[in-house]
Amino acid sequence: MGALCAGAIVALIVVAIVVDLGTAGAVASVISGVVALVGLTLSVFTLVRSGRPTDGTVGASGERAVAVGGNAGRVITGDSVPLPPATPSPAPPSAPAPPVVPPPANPDVSASGNRSAAVGGNAEEIITGDGTHS
Repeated sequence: MGALCAGAIVALIVVAIVVDLGTAGAVASVISGVVALVGLTLSVFTLVRSGRPTDGTVGASGERAVAVGGNAGRVITGDSVPLPPATPSPAPPSAPAPPVVPPPANPDVSASGNRSAAVGGNAEEIITGDGTHS
């Protein structure tokens, strides 16, 4: 896109030098109108396309399989699992937090097989094995 803009600028300078400044202004008007129309078309296309729900599917098959279409704090499919505290210890203040990327609006998520887990967003913890009896 940058090369296209640079080319248009060079072409307008050449037209201004070779022909005259009035013609260069008219050419610039036509070019800006075309660019505005293309931008409007792409904007409308993107809005219409992203506005449609994708009807994301969430499915789980298999013994103790779990599928979550959004975020899941903790997923446990095992027996007698000793539960650690749900809140993790805070990170040291010198480490910047990574940016949070929102999940897609309607993700396609599926889990198949025994004790499988699929999450369409962020998962803090997934435990699929059995714990020990105390």
